Amino acid sequence: MDVTVLKREAISWNTPVDQWEKLAEDDPLADELADEAGELLGYTLLARQKREARRLRTLEQTLAEYDIRPFTPRSVRKYKEACEVNPSTLWPRVVDSVMGLSFMLAMGAMGGLFFSALLMDTMLSFYCAVTVIGGVVLGFVFANLSNPSLVRRQWKLHELAAFTEPVPEYALQTALDIKKKHPCVSFYVDVLEENRIVVDPFLVMRVHSGNVIQDYYLEVWNESAFCGEREA
Repeated sequence: MDVTVLKREAISWNTPVDQWEKLAEDDPLADELADEAGELLGYTLLARQKREARRLRTLEQTLAEYDIRPFTPRSVRKYKEACEVNPSTLWPRVVDSVMGLSFMLAMGAMGGLFFSALLMDTMLSFYCAVTVIGGVVLGFVFANLSNPSLVRRQWKLHELAAFTEPVPEYALQTALDIKKKHPCVSFYVDVLEENRIVVDPFLVMRVHSGNVIQDYYLEVWNESAFCGEREA
């Protein structure tokens, strides 16, 4: 696939940078306020916000340190939509044409069967009946061949630890650099599967922020021509 559509950018969180700095700054008085509000008032939101802001801030610093810039969500979405399109449109057209002609032939033969019955023409009735049955059977056979479940491209997310296909060293190094400093993040491989064949996997970093789950697409490689070199 054309990886040139993929664009990278520095990671950005939902929380603005000025709020990160305000929430993540080392202010003993602010920390004490947050702790006391939780212990005495039962209000723990401020403490959670400060902890989360510190975590996200340090993760952002780690990504900047290793010059890790995820692909933009828009470019990933555009790339994945393009990959899902079946490159061959000839076969679906043939299937649809044959299926339509088969049912039309069967309908025409049913009319012939009716008139042959009126004329009491046994031979004509036999051929019309065979045509009806053959047209219906052929139509249903090709209808099943047009089922997208038989030839389908779809994206599936796999845990990196459970992924059984080769992963390039640069992608593993990216995951290791982050995981060593941030054990709380998790890594997945998002792959395009066509008839159970793996195509164009992504390395995905998953970040939990409270009840929100955010996925960041960090690396991509061509599985069908695996060479271990960064493509985008």
